[in-house]
Amino acid sequence: SLLAFELDSQRREDHIYPTFLSMDYRPKEPGVFENRFGGFYVTGSLGTGLFSHPHGESVFQKRFNALYDMDPLKRKSDVGDPDAVSYLWSQAGRLMGDSRVIEAFTLSNETLSRYGNASISRQLAQSYQVLRQDLGARFINVGYESWDDHGNIYLGHRNKMRPLDSALAALLDDLSLTPGVEEGRSLLDETLIIVAGEFGRTPGPLNGDKGRDHYGAAFAGLVAGGGIQGGRLIGATDEGGTQITDIGWQMDRPISTTDLSATVLSAMGIDAGSAILPIAPLAGMDCYDSVPPGAGITSCIGTVAGRKCLIIANNPAVKGGTYFPLTVKKHLRAQEI
Repeated sequence: SLLAFELDSQRREDHIYPTFLSMDYRPKEPGVFENRFGGFYVTGSLGTGLFSHPHGESVFQKRFNALYDMDPLKRKSDVGDPDAVSYLWSQAGRLMGDSRVIEAFTLSNETLSRYGNASISRQLAQSYQVLRQDLGARFINVGYESWDDHGNIYLGHRNKMRPLDSALAALLDDLSLTPGVEEGRSLLDETLIIVAGEFGRTPGPLNGDKGRDHYGAAFAGLVAGGGIQGGRLIGATDEGGTQITDIGWQMDRPISTTDLSATVLSAMGIDAGSAILPIAPLAGMDCYDSVPPGAGITSCIGTVAGRKCLIIANNPAVKGGTYFPLTVKKHLRAQEI
């Protein structure tokens, strides 16, 4: 959502996809940003005849508009963001009426033979075809869930790793062979790929169910493309994988998810240390010149409509507070806090 907000000014008239696509994974709320910057959820079945209009385009449009007019959500003030509902409707209608979307989500037999036919295989192949079109999608979140193997981890991980390995290899190959937007660069040079989860699995002996539990002290991720220096292992653990023994970079601390986020922002040309001041979504937040009673640590300094003031987050002690995510608040460090 942050990237969609930052890159909004770069969108072109011919962009048919939202900036942030989420493939077969329901994205979280966009936090402080408007809902149009949130992840647009799509399924891998988009190219399987779902968009065919057997009665013609004009009939489809009339039915689509009639369905929209009958939808009570867009007229309710208690849905949270009726404007976002209207936006989602219009975006969905635009996608359903464009043959290029069907083309991107339709997979040939040759493509399936290289990527595979598993869910993750199809999602990565479709992601490549969307990126190749260069029609607005700049961040694609591909969900690959059910790695939480507290039992039978060897069987579970093996069944999930095989399709991921082949599909990821095919994706890297295709991106490396496809010309990028900038002359002399490949699409892989211009695309940062991250494969990671939020924690590792407990090292040592298996638990009683032949599985592994949650472990946050040490785990790994894969980063490729985007102009980074590849072919490297950054950091190391002890032989048992229990603790980090080599930080692997110039900062005297382990790499965190915040550091990974900063890498993504840097690859997209965004200064991770700059203040993020989305004026429109903050306009409805309570704004104070001084700390009101009970504001506590959930307040921070920001700018609303050009006025520097104290923004109050979701605090029951302050009436009308609005949720202000911690991850975004950290990026306000360029301001006084």
